[in-house]
Amino acid sequence: MCPKCQAGFLGSPGPVSMKEFVGRFEFPVILVGPGTELLEANHEALRLVRKGLEEVRDQLAGEVLECIYAKHPGGCGRHVHCKACAVRNSVTATHETGKALIDVDSYQEIMTEDGLKTVHLKISTVKRADSVLLKIVAA
Repeated sequence: MCPKCQAGFLGSPGPVSMKEFVGRFEFPVILVGPGTELLEANHEALRLVRKGLEEVRDQLAGEVLECIYAKHPGGCGRHVHCKACAVRNSVTATHETGKALIDVDSYQEIMTEDGLKTVHLKISTVKRADSVLLKIVAA
């Protein structure tokens, strides 16, 4: 982030950690590493998944969101349905191309306290260094 944008967004000059940067967003944001593992998440993202950071760090998005296919043999990313996963494909595409994606429709089958639910999410991604910021909004 350039110094001018950083000052405008964060209100302070100088280096800012990714943890602090991610923490400033008012909507759920997850920082995803090159292997699609979760590196950092803000308060809103942790509230969304009802977990603490230590419970989700280094997990894949499907594991964090409790996608039912992440529970199948091989885990997240290794089931036939994973090939069409908008979360996984958006993060991977942004990692590979550097191109930001905005409001990609995603339909995830997740396990909730009330049982299995299909949820509609809007996914946005942007690359920062070797990581991708993943914004998740319930549609």
